Amino acid sequence: MKKDLKIRLLIFLAVMLSFTATIIIGVYYPLIVKKPVFLALVFGVIFSFFFYIFLFFFN
Repeated sequence: MKKDLKIRLLIFLAVMLSFTATIIIGVYYPLIVKKPVFLALVFGVIFSFFFYIFLFFFN
């Protein structure tokens, strides 16, 4: 039962993070059209960093 709760929390956090990243990209992408690849790289690194932290803590 605890494992189920942890998995649900992990999925919830990942979904919230992706929503936040999508909103931020949607707001700031038009402002920084000159460096879209850099922006995507930064968000990918940040997202995977948080995801690995959550995986590490909940395993």
